[in-house]
Amino acid sequence: MKRLRLHLAVGSLAILCSACSTGPRLLVAPLDHSKANVGALYPEGEKAVTVLVKDARGPGQVLGGGLFGPIYLGYVSQKPDEVVELMQASANDMVRAMGMKSGVGPTLEMTIEDFRITMYRKSGFSPMNCIGYGKIQTAFRSPDGAETKKSFNVTYFEGAVPVMSMKEVVTKAVTRIYRQAAWEVAAKTLAAGFPAEADPVQVRRLVASLDATKDDDAQRTTVFWLGLVGRNEPAVKEKLLAIFRTSKTQNVRQAAAESLGMLGIQDAREETEAILAGARKVGDWDNTDMEEDWYLLRSLHLLGVGDLRSRIPKAEVNMRRVLTELVQFQETGEIPRMTETEQQEMEKAKKNLKS
Repeated sequence: MKRLRLHLAVGSLAILCSACSTGPRLLVAPLDHSKANVGALYPEGEKAVTVLVKDARGPGQVLGGGLFGPIYLGYVSQKPDEVVELMQASANDMVRAMGMKSGVGPTLEMTIEDFRITMYRKSGFSPMNCIGYGKIQTAFRSPDGAETKKSFNVTYFEGAVPVMSMKEVVTKAVTRIYRQAAWEVAAKTLAAGFPAEADPVQVRRLVASLDATKDDDAQRTTVFWLGLVGRNEPAVKEKLLAIFRTSKTQNVRQAAAESLGMLGIQDAREETEAILAGARKVGDWDNTDMEEDWYLLRSLHLLGVGDLRSRIPKAEVNMRRVLTELVQFQETGEIPRMTETEQQEMEKAKKNLKS
């Protein structure tokens, strides 16, 4: 298996180098439109909700990209409105999970005001790291015309190891970022419009499903959903803390840290601060790994902890820059800007795509 993975990783690196050899390049890649397989998590009823998603950024958006050495490599979707379609379908996932139907009724409108996914990769043997920052506004309109607006700043860190094709970065990591944004924003907006508690039996079913699969991507998704719907269920708290402290699967324990923060569970806060400070060893957490530190800092922010800059571990320049960008976004809502070089190379890539 290791030999196969090495061979495929070398193949992916060759694809990347080939893509970059002619200069800046945008690859056309499909998003994954699979539905969330979580079932109804709230008591089912007859309420119907109309979901609308708009992209205020205009046409010609890049899904994500970054500089690899002096070369810019980015991705665009197969059709102009694919991100809108994906996020609308994902918001409808949440409608169904909350026991409602997609149809004529109160309207949930989501507007993508800004979204940027930055990519970087250390080598052809490491994951493509994708860090997404988004600003989304929602408007919830009831049948009587009353409207409630909310603004959300969302951020996610996802990785994908392209095996057979560099396009897998989009079908895996990029899709997950946009999908999670829609799930989270829809969940919070609908919960405010239709106050209700998740069905404890169904939430415990979701918890139990974590032990029924060895697929870490499926586990990671389930843990994220528990962060959205698991409030007030003791089994969720117990499971997330166990994963945080003992899981050997990095993306799953990172998801647990994220969900503990989303649920406001303070029990692991002291351990989180100690890991970042290098004062305590907890499970397989490693404060020299930027991705792990990113999730720990994100969790502390969700728990209401301030002065996160002082908690960024000492690290090499690029690692510290990424963590500082996270803290800045959380404090100010300011999405990290592209450098002048990145902007110029991306525009060249767009021209190459058209030609």
